[in-house]
Amino acid sequence: MTAGSFQPRRFGAHLLVAQLGEDCLGTVYRALHGSGERRFVRLRVLQSPELSPPAVFAAVARRSEQAARLSHKTIVQHAEMSVVEGAPFVAWYEGAGWTLDTVLARLRDAGTRLPTAYALLIAERVCAAIEHAWFSPFDGEPVRHGLLWPGFISISNDAEIRLGGFGLADAILP
Repeated sequence: MTAGSFQPRRFGAHLLVAQLGEDCLGTVYRALHGSGERRFVRLRVLQSPELSPPAVFAAVARRSEQAARLSHKTIVQHAEMSVVEGAPFVAWYEGAGWTLDTVLARLRDAGTRLPTAYALLIAERVCAAIEHAWFSPFDGEPVRHGLLWPGFISISNDAEIRLGGFGLADAILP
């Protein structure tokens, strides 16, 4: 689908304004959150032949509150997991920038590599996010990520690195 053919549409409290891509987890959109702030969010609808709908619904039901409680400078802001119109999704506030999968694809297209210093910075920030979650227990259990994937790593124009996708491993790994 080309960017020019996308028609904005409502999705619960969100207005989907652009389709950013599709992969084995579903479709990724840029959306406006319907709150008073009207902030942009990255919204991933978790529907794919690769995923078990019952497992996804169960993970959203079990882990949505856990993911929303995490707050750290290396974790995406205002993470939300829910179901709208029978479609499970995950969303978070989007800073200006890209996800790591987009950055890596652009580097491959340009025939270049991610500089080692930047790769180490990304790894350090991702580890800090995982460490914070682990030491922020929810119902007496550490919060595990379990599904590190470049599409969950956001990189802002100011080189802020934030990790999203907490709570989805139960749905995707089976």
